[in-house]
Amino acid sequence: MNSIKVLLHELDKGKKSGEEKGWLTPEEVEEHLCKRYNIKPDKQ
Repeated sequence: MNSIKVLLHELDKGKKSGEEKGWLTPEEVEEHLCKRYNIKPDKQ
């Protein structure tokens, strides 16, 4: 049950951050994750 509370808290933090600082586009998320995990982006 505690893990559900942690997940909901993190989701809420992300929602508030998006509302206050602006949302990322899917492309921005992909670019960030590719850099973080050192993988090539999937170019279609």
